[in-house]
Amino acid sequence: MELVIVIAILGIIAFCAFPRFFIQESLCLYHLRNRLQKANQEFLMHYARSITENQAPKIDLVLQELTKRDDPRCYFELKDHRLVAHFDTKALEFVITPKDFSSKPKIYCQLSNQLCRNFWGKQLKK
Repeated sequence: MELVIVIAILGIIAFCAFPRFFIQESLCLYHLRNRLQKANQEFLMHYARSITENQAPKIDLVLQELTKRDDPRCYFELKDHRLVAHFDTKALEFVITPKDFSSKPKIYCQLSNQLCRNFWGKQLKK
C-alpha cells in the first residue's frame, strides 16, 4: 500500500514538473529567436547608416548585445565567426556570412537540422 502511495505521489510530481520543462525550453527558444531577429534588424540599420554616412558599421556593438548572457542556460556565444545558441543542454550553430562583414551579414542555420527547425518553429515539408 505504501509503495502505491509513493508511486502515485511521484506520478503527480512528474505530471506537474514535466510541462514546466517544455515551457521553459519554449520560452528560451522564443527569447533567443527574438534576440536574433532584433540583431538582424540592427545589422540592417547599421549598414544603411554606414552607406548614407560613409562610416564603418558598428557590428561589434550588435554582437556584444546579442551574446550578452542573462541566463546561464539560454544564451548566444560567438565562436570563430559562428554563432552558437545554447538552450538547456543543447547547442545550435548558426553561420555568419560574410565573415569579414564587408556587407550586411546573414545569420542562418541549416533547416535540415531538427534543432534549427525547432528554433524557428518550422516543420520539414515533404
